[in-house]
Amino acid sequence: MGGKYPSFNEAGLFSTEGNPEGEKTTTTTTTRLATEQASAQRKPEYIQSETAPGSNLFGGVTADSVQERLQQESSWFDPNDPIFGEGGFDHRNSAHVTIYQKRFNENAPSGQQIEVDGDWGKQTQSAHIPTETITTEEKIVTPPEETPDPKPEPDPEPTEGDTRTYKSRGRAGIAGDKARHNIGRSAYRGPLGIRKGSSAGRNTGQGLFTRKPKV
Repeated sequence: MGGKYPSFNEAGLFSTEGNPEGEKTTTTTTTRLATEQASAQRKPEYIQSETAPGSNLFGGVTADSVQERLQQESSWFDPNDPIFGEGGFDHRNSAHVTIYQKRFNENAPSGQQIEVDGDWGKQTQSAHIPTETITTEEKIVTPPEETPDPKPEPDPEPTEGDTRTYKSRGRAGIAGDKARHNIGRSAYRGPLGIRKGSSAGRNTGQGLFTRKPKV
């Protein structure tokens, strides 16, 4: 992967330095055994003398060097495993050393395995399984923001003289409407079928026949 990409640090922050696109990534770090890189010296062909009587250490190996080795191999070997009983691993116990040697061989390639004899000598002291750190980066995908639907525009209010919002004719108060009935005029017609020109039953003098006044 080319270039420098941001990653979260221990504080949970990230930086976009060196990343023109401003992408956010998260970094995952994993430590594992590099079993293919396990190694051990060949066992000397000569007989190694015991460093101290009853120590079960050979070839000049000391108790301090054993403790250093156990700390270096703590990724795959636990000296406080319950299998060792109270007090944990003891190099003076041949059965404990045998367990250590077998566990190393379970993780080491065939060409680097050591002899299982229960003695902690130069070969057992040199046995080592390194660790390696694997770092992976993953891009953080941010879901797109949801855009709310636009609100519908309200209907325009009708203006004066605008009859488009009315579907029926003859509504009072609207310009252009005409009265369909002559309110207040009598619907009575005379003998000849001509409507008299009276209003509300009153004689206006405009009818076809008028009543002569009495002398």
